[in-house]
Amino acid sequence: MKSPVVSHAGLALFTSLLLVAPGAHADPKILKKVPPDFPQEAVRRNVPSGVLQTQLAIDGQGNVTEVKVVNASPPPARVFKDAATEALMKWKFEGSGKPDTAEVKLVFSQE
Repeated sequence: MKSPVVSHAGLALFTSLLLVAPGAHADPKILKKVPPDFPQEAVRRNVPSGVLQTQLAIDGQGNVTEVKVVNASPPPARVFKDAATEALMKWKFEGSGKPDTAEVKLVFSQE
């Protein structure tokens, strides 16, 4: 499921793509998304864009309990890790009564 592009604070374009994790039975339904800020550290390091592939652990109530960055492209895009983690920890999914996982691809791009 592809999300629309969201403009945030005039600094960045952000898109996300939710993918079903291997072994999962259905897409967890997103109830709340929080877009990440474009980090000033990325501006200072002259990293205008990047893609992070993340894996989320979701508890039975739909709360994100853990965020892992499994890939950053290009490698300097790891500068987006803290902003992505902070935002994704605020996401809310529909509770299923049991723990679940989801993969989310984040695309950062400076305007």
